[in-house]
Amino acid sequence: AKFNRMLSKKHEIPIIEVDDMRRKFERLDADGSGNLEFEEFKTLILQLFAVKDPSDMPPGRLAAFWSIVDKDGSGEIDFEEFLVFYRQFSHPPRSK
Repeated sequence: AKFNRMLSKKHEIPIIEVDDMRRKFERLDADGSGNLEFEEFKTLILQLFAVKDPSDMPPGRLAAFWSIVDKDGSGEIDFEEFLVFYRQFSHPPRSK
């Protein structure tokens, strides 16, 4: 909970959203590693874009999203990387 509050302040995201995203992250973390690997991330993308048939999502697009979110190139993403990515794609910035 303390880590969630820190991320809430750091990224200016309401704590209720951070807590909700933490629950989504933990549900997607099928192997319980504390990180999302590519296959778990793929599930996220399909949900985020409401893709019913995985073959409708071009592999190149999945790879592009992965390269955006896995900023440190570790091959897995931690909660903070997920939080920033999810927030960016689920709440795009408004035009001024």
